Amino acid sequence: MAQTLAAAQNHIEQLPPVPTLTLGLAPGIDLEFVSDVPDSAADRRLAVRNSTLYAIIGHRTDTQLPFLGGYVGMSQALHSTRAGISWTHWVVAQRAIRPTGMALLHCRVPPRSDQLLVLESRVIQRLSTDLGTLALTNTHTAAETAAGRLAKRPRALQATLYLADTVAEHLHQAALGGRHNPWPAPAPNAREAAVRIVLRASQLEGRALDTTEVVERLAESGYTTNGSTRWRSVRRDLTRREQDTHSPRIRAVNHRARVVYHAPALGLTEALREYDRVHPRHGG
Repeated sequence: MAQTLAAAQNHIEQLPPVPTLTLGLAPGIDLEFVSDVPDSAADRRLAVRNSTLYAIIGHRTDTQLPFLGGYVGMSQALHSTRAGISWTHWVVAQRAIRPTGMALLHCRVPPRSDQLLVLESRVIQRLSTDLGTLALTNTHTAAETAAGRLAKRPRALQATLYLADTVAEHLHQAALGGRHNPWPAPAPNAREAAVRIVLRASQLEGRALDTTEVVERLAESGYTTNGSTRWRSVRRDLTRREQDTHSPRIRAVNHRARVVYHAPALGLTEALREYDRVHPRHGG
C-alpha cells in the first residue's frame, strides 16, 4: 500500500506548470490560462472578476490521498447581490486547493443564465469523470433543470455543450498535461459515483458494466442507494436520470436481457465484446 501511494504521489507531482496563453475558441470567446494564482481567497475573487467562467486547478490539501483537484465556477456568483451567502463556503473550498494555475473563459456577449448554468455544470461533469477524474471542491446539482429549460432551444443547447466540452478538453491538456487521478475522485452522491464507475471501467477495462456490477462496485466504494432495491435505484439513475440531463455521459443499451452501460468514447461493439468475454454465455 505504501509503495502504491508513493507511486501515485510521484505520478501526481509531475503535474506541469500551467502555461500562460490565450486560446481563441470562437469569435468573441477566449480561454485564458494563467500560471500565477493569488494565495488568498479575496485576491482570487478579484482575479476572476472579469471572466464568465473560471477554473482553478491544482492539488487537494484536505484529502488523505493526494488528489488532483480544483474548483470551477461562474464569476457572477461571486459578485452578485447574493454572493455573501456562499462566500464562506467558497473560502473553505479555496483553502482546500494548492493551485498550479487557473483558466478564465471570456465571452464578449455574456451567455444567458440557463446557458451559463449548463456550461458550468458540463465542465464540472467532464473534469470529474473522463477528463481527469478531478476531485473538485464544488459540485453542481441543477444541471438537469438547466438543460431541461435549454432543451426548448436545441441549437443553443448543442452550442453550449460544444463550448463546455471544448473548454474541459483544453483544461485537461493545458492545465493537467492529460493526467488523471490514479483513484476515482470522491463523488457527492451515489448516482454520480455510478457514472464515474462506468466511465472508469470503459477507460481502464474497455468494456461495459451491467447494473449488478455497478451496484457491487458502489458497495465496495462505500456508497448506499435509495429506492425499493439498490439495483432498481441504480438502473433508474443511469437509464433515466442521467439521460434526462440532455447531455448524458454514458450510454445504456439492452444486451442479453439486461441493461449495460459504457462511455460514448468506447465503441458499442468493443464494449459488448469485452463484456461477453468477462461474462461468457453458458450452454448452447
